[in-house]
Amino acid sequence: MVARVRKIMNISSSLVVPVPDRPGHDRRYALNDSKLRKLGFKFKYPFEEALAQTIEWYKTHKDWWQPLKQAGGYAAYYQKQYEKGNASFSKAS
Repeated sequence: MVARVRKIMNISSSLVVPVPDRPGHDRRYALNDSKLRKLGFKFKYPFEEALAQTIEWYKTHKDWWQPLKQAGGYAAYYQKQYEKGNASFSKAS
């Protein structure tokens, strides 16, 4: 997923720093939509297109998410999750 987002955003892989999984994290998440498809459900957009649209929405709606990030909850969450020796933490700007 990280590689897909990087490609859409044209971001260098050097900015991605892998961190060890926290204990209890699932190795992967898998969904099965076969029952939905049997009922006639169809995705409106292919995954890559929907992902690109989501990224574009966040890029054009900074007024929505930046106050949430600046309120401190974002930094506190990551500090709690990653500062306990599981990974290095530096406050995001």
